[in-house]
Amino acid sequence: SYYIMCMMAITFLNLIGIPMEIAFLDGNSGLAWEGFNVFSDTLFLIDVALNFRMGIIEEDGEEAILDIKRIRVSYLRTWFIPDVIAAFPIGYILLFADLQYHNDDNPSKTNKMMRILMFVRILSLIRLARVSRLVRFFNEVEK
Repeated sequence: SYYIMCMMAITFLNLIGIPMEIAFLDGNSGLAWEGFNVFSDTLFLIDVALNFRMGIIEEDGEEAILDIKRIRVSYLRTWFIPDVIAAFPIGYILLFADLQYHNDDNPSKTNKMMRILMFVRILSLIRLARVSRLVRFFNEVEK
């Protein structure tokens, strides 16, 4: 349950932070925010990997599925694609682009690329679809 609460907190911080970053920071977000983005992206990539081994509670709530093959098939059919899109490491790409920006002779081209990547960061908001799933899972575990 601590893991789920941590994932919910990171998801809500992304819910607030990503639109604020896109709207107001214009690519100059600072080291702390970039560090959080990289940490968040890493955590969501790890979460995608963990979901292949995490048990599933059946819809009737009576029994948990612990068979690895059934878990994998179920995850691939349901949440895998949205999770992979949401976990795409935009933070890493922005960090590398920012490092390249400081070493590049043509800053206007790099600045345009940074703005496009910041807009692509909106795809990370797909993580919000996970909130209902996390809350439902947390409620089932609590019972």
